[in-house]
Amino acid sequence: MLHTSFQNMNPLRTPLLLNLLALCVLFVGPHRLSAQMFTETAESNTRSFLNNVTLSSGLSFMSFQSVGDRTAGEASFEFDHPMLTLEAQLPSIKIGFRVANGLVGLEDPAARSIYAELGRRLRLASESSFQITAPVAIRTDFMKVSLDKSPSIFSQSSFQARGGLDGLIRLAGGQGVLVVGGGGAFGFSNSQGSIFGGTYQGLFAHSEIRIQPRALDAGLFVRVTAETSSYEIDGELYDYDLSGWGAMIGVSF
Repeated sequence: MLHTSFQNMNPLRTPLLLNLLALCVLFVGPHRLSAQMFTETAESNTRSFLNNVTLSSGLSFMSFQSVGDRTAGEASFEFDHPMLTLEAQLPSIKIGFRVANGLVGLEDPAARSIYAELGRRLRLASESSFQITAPVAIRTDFMKVSLDKSPSIFSQSSFQARGGLDGLIRLAGGQGVLVVGGGGAFGFSNSQGSIFGGTYQGLFAHSEIRIQPRALDAGLFVRVTAETSSYEIDGELYDYDLSGWGAMIGVSF
């Protein structure tokens, strides 16, 4: 499938792919070089809260709605179900899995999503009690929605560039951080087993409280998120919007 996709790839996408490859080299390059470029220091206590290894889980209350012009008899992949989310994050890498209505949809569609993200933070301003940062990342996301009684499947693989702004406020006593921010995403998406593709666009916002007492090596955090995204695929059969909000709890090490 990959061989076929590359053979049929629009030549205009080649410079974009080369730029994305350069970003990958930048993100996975030596930490010292990245720290200098992003004016981060190992001694920054606020930064250390964001660079911990974290494990989290929660629920996202999502709505998946068709915005295309489906003809009679075509399968609908629309759903309004909570999605269970599991996520692990390293200083520069995030991996997650979301599932709704089980793995196989019977009466209602089942949805699952697997994503991986590689990113860094650009520190724009810093004082003793707050910071303003600009997270930048590249992300790949595989989204699949299926219905047992239908042979059709919504199956999209997207590759995105993401960016935003975060405000970080140190809590009283210096043992916690409040993070509030948001941003956007843009990329391209392809249907599984097909050369047909389109675009992916999204907006997201989040707020988070992390608490890590000095006497402990581990901390806790609570995160609330909101998001909306749009798949605009060649034709209208797979034009869908995904939107909703979620809450997660986790532990940091």
